[in-house]
Amino acid sequence: MPCSVPCSVPEGPPDHNNILTMLSVQQQHVQAMLEDRLGERYVRLDAEWPPEGGLGIDVATPAAMNTLSALAQKTSSKVDPRQLAPFLS
Repeated sequence: MPCSVPCSVPEGPPDHNNILTMLSVQQQHVQAMLEDRLGERYVRLDAEWPPEGGLGIDVATPAAMNTLSALAQKTSSKVDPRQLAPFLS
């Protein structure tokens, strides 16, 4: 269906790279906004998703839960506990 107003969105289903680019831009925008508004209170906890982890959007299998739990444990062990204390009390 063609756009009824001028737009730069390509017609047809988006390809995989377009979706990943949109998600990346959104993540960067949210991160910049949080850093600006929260200042020193902002703590980013992030981990690389293992390709064999069975992870994805809306995946809630036991294997995915185990992978996410292990990633959370590994990631939180790298953070200074004093940074996390206000959030865990």
